[in-house]
Amino acid sequence: MTKEQNWDKIENRLDRIEAIVEANSRQIEANSQQIEKNTTALIDMRLAISSLIETANQFQRNFEVIVSEIQDAKQDIREIKQEIRDIQLDIRGLQVENRRILDHLFGQQGD
Repeated sequence: MTKEQNWDKIENRLDRIEAIVEANSRQIEANSQQIEKNTTALIDMRLAISSLIETANQFQRNFEVIVSEIQDAKQDIREIKQEIRDIQLDIRGLQVENRRILDHLFGQQGD
């Protein structure tokens, strides 16, 4: 092989290496851009998840307040029902007493 052929071979090889390096550089740049996009998307997802968690926590706190208010309302209802029962007993007692008085009064008129 002549020197000229050797130089041609070397130049061809250098050209191929240069093309490979250039292709690798373009791929590395594309990968870097994709990594940057993925990183941004991941940050957005983390922010969205954090927001959802906070929303869920707020719902949980609201639910606990509602449950507490329902329990208070149930206790109030129990107390009101007992008061109604007491009033009903008083009314029944008054009705019996009124009936006794009326019977006594009408019984005396009939005599």
